[in-house]
Amino acid sequence: MPRKKKQLEPDPALPPLTLLDDDALDTLAAEAEEFENAWSLANFVRDRIGTFQDRQKFTKFFLPLVAKLPATEVDAVLGYAKDVFGYTLGTAKEEVKKLKAAGIGKSKIAATVYGDDFLAELVKTDDPACPVKFTCYSFARGKIDEFAVLAHEGVEYTPPQSKLIEDGTVILPTGVEEYCAEGEAEEDGQRRLFQEVRAFLARLNYVPEGKETSLDLDTAYIFLTWAHDRFKSIPYLHYEGDTGTGKTRRLETVSPLCYRPIVLTAALTSAPIFRLIERYKGTLSVDEADFRANDEVWRDILVIFNSGNRVGRRVIRCGDKSSAFEVESYNVFGPKIAATRKPFPDDALQSRCFHYVTQLVDADVLSAAGIPLELSDQDSAEMARLRNKLLLWRFRHYQDIAPSSERVPGVEPRVQQLAQPLLGLFPQDEEIKKVIRAHVQAHGQVVKEGRRGSLEGRLLQAMYRETRDADFKQWRTADLTQAVNFGVPPRLQVTETRVGTAMGHLGFEREHTASGNVWPASDKNKAALKRKARQYGLRIPVERTPVH
Repeated sequence: MPRKKKQLEPDPALPPLTLLDDDALDTLAAEAEEFENAWSLANFVRDRIGTFQDRQKFTKFFLPLVAKLPATEVDAVLGYAKDVFGYTLGTAKEEVKKLKAAGIGKSKIAATVYGDDFLAELVKTDDPACPVKFTCYSFARGKIDEFAVLAHEGVEYTPPQSKLIEDGTVILPTGVEEYCAEGEAEEDGQRRLFQEVRAFLARLNYVPEGKETSLDLDTAYIFLTWAHDRFKSIPYLHYEGDTGTGKTRRLETVSPLCYRPIVLTAALTSAPIFRLIERYKGTLSVDEADFRANDEVWRDILVIFNSGNRVGRRVIRCGDKSSAFEVESYNVFGPKIAATRKPFPDDALQSRCFHYVTQLVDADVLSAAGIPLELSDQDSAEMARLRNKLLLWRFRHYQDIAPSSERVPGVEPRVQQLAQPLLGLFPQDEEIKKVIRAHVQAHGQVVKEGRRGSLEGRLLQAMYRETRDADFKQWRTADLTQAVNFGVPPRLQVTETRVGTAMGHLGFEREHTASGNVWPASDKNKAALKRKARQYGLRIPVERTPVH
């Protein structure tokens, strides 16, 4: 039976209506959150808050309570409170309808909660009853609150509680820590935090002379992980090196500073990885990620890495017996870091990575540079402090970060795509962007050098050598195969079929003859040779100038 409409009579015992400042509104909002009855909350707002402008801020507490009521009571309470909040009935009913459709009153486990005016993140606490809580940041007022359960738009969000957090498989901040000195401008504090993170990495990792910019890239990538959900595509970080070259140390110092790292080793099965990324939406960090190309785990890792660099690419898998083998969909988007002894066996994956090769260094050199053999408790404590500072940086800059449209001179499109998220991190800080540009250009050169030594690069060089003959008419598969195999050990030599496939990938036009496929030295193919030589970083003239 509908509740009888109540009269809007002010309580004479309460203070007169006045305009309220932010502190007073925060106090009233804390009280409003405790109400479980929409009628009572309407009376509370009517009696305590004097202006419609202030009252409308409390509809976010009122409407979810209305959505929990039986349908027969919704119209009555909305009509009763219409003159309290100043809304139109049509708008209010539509909002209540949306809240009901969103599952009002339901509880969800979430690692991050996004709101128009706030962002809530996981933090690890010392509370044994609730070891993981939400730290919630208000964009408008810069205020931080902590919640065990966070109610938003009619849904009660709870943070995931797991032993994986306790044992360090998933690493969380313990709170927020200020990174700006007293009176320091935000831009200066941000730059100082960047240098603080870089200095920490430099103290614990040996970097050969001439490779110092790799630390700048590592630092920028750490910041990127804390803002990765502001971009539609992101690069990965890949360390390659033999045993004892320092790649694991690099991973051990970079990964814990990243956003919500999920730390894994090669001794794993693929099944839980999908669920870990879906639940925690953090930075996947895989050490010893050397898998055989025909390994089932490698195939799954490859799917995760190749799908997880762009928003919207979900991985479809068949569930286990507990789910009656239902098809399941996983969101694997997010930053990823891997350490391997050898290059990735998949070229597409390698192209998504910023790649750094670690080198074997004498123990005496490491000792002279002051590089410790093991990480200390003090190092772990410093990493914890930096994580807390980086969380505050995420809160303060989250709304301002967007992909950059800048193009770095002399860099090909694929590398440009890797660079744009990094350049978008610091839109106003030209000093940091200058460092990023320098490394991106260096990385672009490394990519070209790698192509130069590939089968396609060697083919282009062989094609040019043959064009030096003034009477040259066509390239033959057999001749090109012999040229690229010259000086190569028999076990590494390629077949004519492989050469023909590579020529097709390069885009050269071919002709079929009785003796096999040939590629005519036409103007079109010569132009393609010139273009491809430039793309593969070949410093050779690709057109012969006749000598008179």
